[in-house]
Amino acid sequence: MKHGSSLIKLFFIFPFLLLICSCAKDSTDQKNKKLAQNYYKLCMLEFSDKSQTSVSSEEPYKKALQYIQQAIDSYACSEYLAVKATLLFRLNDVASSCKVFEESLKLDCEPQIKACIMNNYACLLAQIGKHEKALDIFKGLETNNAYLTPQAALFNRGKIMFEQADYNAAVQEFLKAIQKSPDFLDARYYLAMSAFRMNDLALAKNEVKTILFLEPGHEGATWLKNKIDADLSIDNGLGEDVSC
Repeated sequence: MKHGSSLIKLFFIFPFLLLICSCAKDSTDQKNKKLAQNYYKLCMLEFSDKSQTSVSSEEPYKKALQYIQQAIDSYACSEYLAVKATLLFRLNDVASSCKVFEESLKLDCEPQIKACIMNNYACLLAQIGKHEKALDIFKGLETNNAYLTPQAALFNRGKIMFEQADYNAAVQEFLKAIQKSPDFLDARYYLAMSAFRMNDLALAKNEVKTILFLEPGHEGATWLKNKIDADLSIDNGLGEDVSC
């Protein structure tokens, strides 16, 4: 993890990409559903090809978008719309992506799928600077029984607050996240960074120690440990330039 990055990188999850819409009502719907599933699979192949190559071209996303639109035209469901919204975001069409996410949330779907879509929409909102709306969605997910990783919602809230330099509030979110998941290293790292920014070196040092115990080669924690040690040395008069 790079300690100097200012980009908000949140937990963007895609379990709905692996699922298929609920059962159709009659033979016509069954045929449409089957056709939609085929287009969906083609869309996922383009996704897979893009993720496995270093090609910077947007062409795979554009092809995937065409396939998922054909799936939606055949059999519209919230999962397919959420995939479309994600592709639009990857293609930098943010306004359309937000609109399609909103449409997907209006359709009926399994509670866990809806929670995942809400998470991804909130991540998008955070990345485009709509922090208050994103924070509200993550707050709701924290207590949503259908959302299986509340620690991720807490981390995402904390990360937004960290980027806003509201370190005290961020600390509270990260603490709650690691209470739910003690080995959540990202939450511990940003807890340490928040504490360091608040000059709470004791808390920062304790978290760094825990991180390096769990993952000795953690790049960000190693950098922060060296920074804390240097600051403590200066505070103790060990790093001063003494001249006669």
